[in-house]
Amino acid sequence: MIGTMRLAGVFDGLKVRPRSRHNVQRFLSRAIDFGFRSFDTAPIYCRGIAEEALGDFSSEDLAITTKVGVNIDSTLPQLAYSYSEYWRSLEGSLTRLRRSRVSCLLLHNPAVRQVRSDDFLRFCEDVLRQGISHRVGCSVSDSVTFRAAVELSPNSDIMISRQLLNSPSVLNRSRKAGQRILVRTLFGGTFANTPARIQPSQIVNEAISTLRGALPLAQLVIAPHTLIQLTAYKDDINSASQGGMAGL
Repeated sequence: MIGTMRLAGVFDGLKVRPRSRHNVQRFLSRAIDFGFRSFDTAPIYCRGIAEEALGDFSSEDLAITTKVGVNIDSTLPQLAYSYSEYWRSLEGSLTRLRRSRVSCLLLHNPAVRQVRSDDFLRFCEDVLRQGISHRVGCSVSDSVTFRAAVELSPNSDIMISRQLLNSPSVLNRSRKAGQRILVRTLFGGTFANTPARIQPSQIVNEAISTLRGALPLAQLVIAPHTLIQLTAYKDDINSASQGGMAGL
């Protein structure tokens, strides 16, 4: 899965600094040519520009994961954890993505109370019932919220950072959870700080093999920012991911 947080540019909380739309389209087109079909995005990513960039590619075989929980229409983005705000966010995403449905919809960095709230649970039920998203779940950043997310339906998804797997309790719960586990961001940017004696392909293969052996993984999120980085990752990731890893 290609992560798009920095693909379309940078939003620092005050100002959007977008990349050239032409370069973004070239990147996405090349990624699709390489066989990548899954993309992770969110309204806050470059304040909607990442979703708009994905909207330029209308192929229905692309699996898009986006998120709710942030209102980007206010003067400054604000957390928005209510039933009506979830719908407002989703409708904005579908407009920017030029789609009537997405593959997966995640609650973006919630606290435990939002994961367990009636508003979120009712929203998930309605979204699934109406066929607007095939799957729902949470993108969490700490072990406490992860434990709350595990209590959701076994058909839900949980996105976590690779660093969170350093916690033995999280790793054990991940193994037992009925949910699909999505790990972000496995590879971001370049291998510029890698010692010369270690090849990037070695890092890719070891990391993916370790995670595959430890978890019931569904997808791994990578975040190359340029065509050069994308090309460097492609062969190693596809090779290491053969044998049951979905979502690349």
